[in-house]
Amino acid sequence: MALVIPNATDTTSGNRYQALDQAEPDALDFEIVGNNGSSGVVSGGVVTTTGSAANVAVSAAVVVVKGTSYVVTGNASFPLPTAPVDNRFDLVIARVSGATATLVAVPGVNSATNPTLPKSRAVVITYDPANNIDLDTDVVLAAVYRTGSGVITASRITDKRTTLSSSFRDQGTGVPLTGRANTGTGSVYYQTDSGNSGVWVKKTDATWVELAQNVGSSLPIGAMVMWPCAAALPSGCIEAGQSLSTTTYAALFALYGYTHGGSGATFGTPSMHRKFPRGTTTVGEVGAASGADTFTLATANMPAHTHTMDHYHTMNHDHSIGHFHGNITTSSDGFHRHDVLRPPYAATGGRATQFAPSTSPGAGSIWAVSSLYDPLPNNQLVTDYHFGHAHFVDIPYYNGNSGISSTSITGSPSNATTGSTGSATSVSNVPASVYTRYIIRASAG
Repeated sequence: MALVIPNATDTTSGNRYQALDQAEPDALDFEIVGNNGSSGVVSGGVVTTTGSAANVAVSAAVVVVKGTSYVVTGNASFPLPTAPVDNRFDLVIARVSGATATLVAVPGVNSATNPTLPKSRAVVITYDPANNIDLDTDVVLAAVYRTGSGVITASRITDKRTTLSSSFRDQGTGVPLTGRANTGTGSVYYQTDSGNSGVWVKKTDATWVELAQNVGSSLPIGAMVMWPCAAALPSGCIEAGQSLSTTTYAALFALYGYTHGGSGATFGTPSMHRKFPRGTTTVGEVGAASGADTFTLATANMPAHTHTMDHYHTMNHDHSIGHFHGNITTSSDGFHRHDVLRPPYAATGGRATQFAPSTSPGAGSIWAVSSLYDPLPNNQLVTDYHFGHAHFVDIPYYNGNSGISSTSITGSPSNATTGSTGSATSVSNVPASVYTRYIIRASAG
C-alpha cells in the first residue's frame, strides 16, 4: 500500500485516525517517499493491534534497503518502548545491520499538545540510533500513536510502508531462503553474489526455481583452459595450481572436492606447472600424476642383442736365403788356353799371328804360328798338347729372401668379451613444446 499521511479532516469524530493529534505531514514522511524505488517493502511487514498498551503484532516481511533485500522475522507480540507521560509517536521499523534485518521500535518526541515523529539522520547534527531514523539502513513500517498507558487501538496505527512496484527489488547475496516464501507466487529474486548470481522465480508450490545464472561467460565453473599470454586473467578466473578456501570458492569446491589435494577449509586445483594433460575415461584416475621429465635406461629396457667379434692374425713373413758356393772345377773342355809350338813350324818358315780373344782368363794376347809351306786345313793352328786338367770357377756370394708369402689365418675366431661404455645419464622425456598458462573459471565473474 502507499504511505498514509492523515490530514486534519481525518482526525475528526467518526474517522479512523480521530485519536491522532499529529494531522499534518512530517518531514520524515517526505523522506520516506523520496526513497521509494530503492528502499521499501516487498511483502509483509503489517503492524496490527494486540489489544495491549505495550506491544503490537508485526508480520514477517521482505524488505529492500538500497536495492538489497532482507528477510525480517515476524513477531506476534512486539514490545514497544516505555509508555509516554503524555502523547508520543513510536515508529516500528526494519533495521539492517550487516546481512540481517530485525524489527526495532524508535520513540518519537513526547508532548501534551503536538507530539512529532522521530527525527531522521538527515536533519540532526548528532545521530542516535536509539532515537533517530536512518533511511540508509531503516525501512519504516508503521507509526503508533500512544497516549500514556492507553490501549493501542487499530485507529492509532498508521501504515507507513512504501511498497516497491517491482519484485526485482528482491535481492540478496545467497540463494532465496525459506523466509522468502512470503513474497508470493511469481516473485522474482535476483542473486547479487558474484560467484553464484542468478535470477529465481517463486513457483505455486512455494519453491524457488533458478531461471538463469550471471556467469559472465559460456565457460562453466570448473573448466580449465590454456591462457598463452601474460595479460590479466578474465573476471572469475584464477591461475591453476592454487590452494583455495572452500567457502570463498564454494561453487568450485562443490565440483572439485579434494580431488587435487587439500583438506579441511582448503582444497587444491590442478597444478599444470611444466606438465602435460593426459586424457582418461576412468573417473578414478582424474587428478593422478603420471610420467616424469627424465628417465634412465636400465639393462632390462634394452632389446636383447649380441656383438660379433670375428678376428684373425695375418702371417706375412719371408725366409733368408743368403748362401755361397765354394770353388768348383769345370770339365777339361772348359775355357782354357794352349801355347803355340814354334818348332818345327817356325823353322820351316811359319809365321806368328796375334789373336785377341773377347775374353781372357789370365793372359793377354795369344800368339800363334802358321805354316807358309804346309798350312793346315782352314788355316788352323797347332797348339801344344796337354793332358786332362781342371780349371777353377769362382761363384760370388748371394744374399736375399724368398719373397712375402700370401696372407694366412692362424685359426678359427675365439670367443671374447668387448669393453663396456656409457654413464647412465638421464634421458630427457620432454618433447618439443611451448610454455603456456592454465586458468580455471572459479566463479561467475
